[in-house]
Amino acid sequence: MAYRYLADDEKDVGKFGFSLWKLICVVCIVCGTLFPAAYTYALSKGIIVQPTDEPQPGPVKPDPVIVDPDKPVVEPTKNYQNDFYYQFLTKEEKEVYKDIMKAFSEYQTTVSLTNPIPVDEMRAAVNAFRNDNPLYYWISGDNGYTHISDLLGNVSTISFGYKGNEKSTIELLESKANRIIASMPEGSEYDKAKYLHDYLIKNTEYDDNATDNQNILSVFMNGRTVCAGYTRAYQYLCNKAGLFCTYVSGYATNSLGGRENHAWNLIRIDNRYYWVDVTWDDPIGNTQNRMIYDYLCLDDADIGLDHIIDMTDDFVGLNITIPACSDKSLEYYNLRNAYYDTYNVDDIDRYLKKYGNEGLMEIRFSSLEEMNKASDDLITNGKVRTLLKNNGIDVGTYTYVIKEKFHIIVIYYQ
Repeated sequence: MAYRYLADDEKDVGKFGFSLWKLICVVCIVCGTLFPAAYTYALSKGIIVQPTDEPQPGPVKPDPVIVDPDKPVVEPTKNYQNDFYYQFLTKEEKEVYKDIMKAFSEYQTTVSLTNPIPVDEMRAAVNAFRNDNPLYYWISGDNGYTHISDLLGNVSTISFGYKGNEKSTIELLESKANRIIASMPEGSEYDKAKYLHDYLIKNTEYDDNATDNQNILSVFMNGRTVCAGYTRAYQYLCNKAGLFCTYVSGYATNSLGGRENHAWNLIRIDNRYYWVDVTWDDPIGNTQNRMIYDYLCLDDADIGLDHIIDMTDDFVGLNITIPACSDKSLEYYNLRNAYYDTYNVDDIDRYLKKYGNEGLMEIRFSSLEEMNKASDDLITNGKVRTLLKNNGIDVGTYTYVIKEKFHIIVIYYQ
C-alpha cells in the first residue's frame, strides 16, 4: 500500500506544532473507528492523510506481449476506452470498476473500495464490469457476491465467490482462445465475425442444464451452454480478434409467442454497428445440420422483430445509449443477392445457377405478400422442381421451412 507523502512546507512545523500534530492524528484515527463522520471531517480538512492504493510515480511498465499461447499473460486493463459499459458510469462508479479490475487481476476474493458508494451505484459498477469483461467468469457464475456497508449505508467492501483455481483456469481459457484465434483465416472484419460465429455453433450445444451456463466456462470447458454463455464467449473471442463486441440483455419472443429472458451481442464491423445472436443461429433440432445466418449482422429493424433490450434493473439511474444499427449490407441474404422486393422466377433461376449445388435454396423477401407469392408458386405449384431440373439438378424429394417473421423460404433438396 502506498501513501501520499506530505510536502516539505507541510513538514516545517515547530516542536510544539509537531507534538500537537501527532496528538490530533491519534485522536482522528480513533474517531475514525468509533465515529466515521469525524474521520471524514478530518480527512476533508487535511488533518490526516488518506492512505491510497495508487502506486507512486515510476517508470512506465510496457504492455505484456503474449509469445506462447500456452503461457498467456493476464494483466489489468490499462485502457478503458473499449469497455462499453464503463463509459456510462459516473466518476464514483468508475472508481469501483477499477477497484474490481485491480482485485480480479490479482485473484483477490475481496475488493476494498477506494471510496464507499451507495448500493445501487455499486451494483451498476459491478454489472458494467461483468458485461465488459467476460474473461473473469466468476462474476457471472453461481457464486455471486456479497457486500459490506459502513455506518452511512455506503458499500465499502465487496466479496466475490471463488473456487480457488481461478488463475490456472484463466490461463487455460486464454490458451484455448489463443489457439482459436491463431486458426482463424486471414480476412475482413466480417470474415472474422462470421468465422467465430461458426466456430461456436460447431463446437457448442444449447443445454438449459449446462454447468456454469452464465459464463464462458460452459462453452470452452464443457461445450454446452445457454444464451448468456454463447453471448459472453462470442464477445470474448471477438475482442481477442480485435473486434469491438459487447453483451446486451433483455427479452426475446420465442417461436411459441412467449417472452423469455435473453442475451445477444452488439458488434462493430468497419465502423458500423450490427446485432448478432449466436444462440438463435444454433437452434435445437437443426436436423439439416446446416449453418444458419438469420441473426448474423442484423440492423435495428430486423432484430427488433423479436428482441427487446431491457437493462434498467442492472443500471439504475444511468442512461445506456446503444449505437444505431442501420446498415443492412452485411445481412446474409443481401450478401448473396438473395433478398428480393418482388417475386420473379428469373431471380430464382439466377440464384440456382450460382448456388444450386449447395443442396438448399435460401431466399428472403421484403414483404410477407411477396414471400407468399413465391411459396405458392415454388412449393404449392411445384415450380422449384422444374427450376432445379432446368439447372441440371434432379431431385427426388425436398422439404422446406417458411420463416414468416423474416419472410424467408428455405428449401432443402437431395
